[in-house]
Amino acid sequence: MNRLPPEVLSRIIRHVPHEHDTNAQVALVLTHVCRYWREFIISTPWEWALISSGSEGLAALSLKRAKAELLEICLDMRQVGKSPQYSDLINPYIQRAKILHFSGFETVEGLTKMFPNFPQSMPNLQSLTLDRCNYSDSSVDPFESLTPTLRHLKLLYVPLYPSFLRLRDITELYIRDRYCSLHLDTILDFLEENRSLKSATLGIVFTEPSLHSSKRGAAIANQLQYLSIPYGDEPGGKSLISNISL
Repeated sequence: MNRLPPEVLSRIIRHVPHEHDTNAQVALVLTHVCRYWREFIISTPWEWALISSGSEGLAALSLKRAKAELLEICLDMRQVGKSPQYSDLINPYIQRAKILHFSGFETVEGLTKMFPNFPQSMPNLQSLTLDRCNYSDSSVDPFESLTPTLRHLKLLYVPLYPSFLRLRDITELYIRDRYCSLHLDTILDFLEENRSLKSATLGIVFTEPSLHSSKRGAAIANQLQYLSIPYGDEPGGKSLISNISL
């Protein structure tokens, strides 16, 4: 085991992490195989790029060993709130996030206060998930300053503001919202005009009956390869489906 060429060892350890892993726990375990593996893995920055709120100690170690590698950060804000030092630990590195997942937060305002660099100073961000633990109105619009590098967007119970419509380069979109205040035709126009969008999942309920009445005369012409509307039985679901041609 300690005679494997570095390129072979590198390929092996790339296959070890599970797709749902959120931290470098697996990398930590692999460092116990032997001294050769330990030295190699510690000196491999991408192996430490997964950062989560599960362990503050492991997060601190990973941030140190990841060096300049782009990061995948997954934070449950209910856990972060129990450790005031955790946000101080993450803040200097958050602009290096390539993938960012926030869950369990109350308001977008609280999120931006805890992480002042989110989202305006994140030039490397490619994938963003915002998953709130409850729904409440928000005066902070997180879409105004999202980076143009964003390709994957997943929103659960986060209000959609008109500035959301400027995101023209995303390829994957997932929205679940109980109180959508945008008009159906506005959403259909977005799906039609976003030429890079390949897949979309829309679980939306409109705040007013008038918002789910489409005025379009024809189905949209789009580039979507996949579309799911899990709330199809809700008012507006059939109207939305009738205006889409895959």
